[in-house]
Amino acid sequence: MFRSLSLTALVSLFLMNSAFAEADVIKEKDKDKDGKLTIEEYAGDDKKLQKKFKKLDANNDGSLSADELQKAPEKKKKKKKK
Repeated sequence: MFRSLSLTALVSLFLMNSAFAEADVIKEKDKDKDGKLTIEEYAGDDKKLQKKFKKLDANNDGSLSADELQKAPEKKKKKKKK
């Protein structure tokens, strides 16, 4: 009854789940429902989160997209390798 999943299928499931997680964060915090998070929506008055926001905002447009949030773990991995 149990079927094993290929590595490709597992990676695909992980990436899909990750994308849903970013969408959930945006859905939860996006007060103006524009599909992006401003620094106020993401961090409020929290200085640590404001600093993190600035690092995550790859294109420096003052908002975080789902794509930028999804790439956040990749940035963390690259930083650890250095």
